[in-house]
Amino acid sequence: MKKSLIGFVILAVMSVVCFAEVDSKLMEQRKAEVKAFVDEAQAYIKKVGKDEALKEFQKADGKFVRGELYLFVNTMKGITLVQPMKPNLVGKDLSTMKDPNGKMFFADFAKAAASKEGKGWVEYVWQHPKTKDFQPKISYIVAIDKDTYMGAGVYVNKID
Repeated sequence: MKKSLIGFVILAVMSVVCFAEVDSKLMEQRKAEVKAFVDEAQAYIKKVGKDEALKEFQKADGKFVRGELYLFVNTMKGITLVQPMKPNLVGKDLSTMKDPNGKMFFADFAKAAASKEGKGWVEYVWQHPKTKDFQPKISYIVAIDKDTYMGAGVYVNKID
């Protein structure tokens, strides 16, 4: 009886480790997709200019909205310039907005963009456009210039 219980516990632990590794690999794959998406947007800005790019980024049916993946653009001071999923936020100062856990993630976005590298990852909680529930999300932030940054993110728990 003890041997079968120990065997069961070992099997359960191994299953959890395997699932965690699969989840980790899936998350790394999704982060790579986000980074590639933001890199594509940076190239688009260089090609057409910032003003034209921001117009395209704001289109909910544009080429920079792909399922749950979309771009957002803010000033370093927290004013939203682009938010295709919540256009009512455009023009609003979100610098002091907190997620349900009290995290001032827009301030963290600006810190990542203003860092020496001019980029970084920020974890926070945001409302999922399909479920309307608040879900953990991770976004890749990149400075566009000294005054603005853009980002895109994925929900940690993928919802199809």
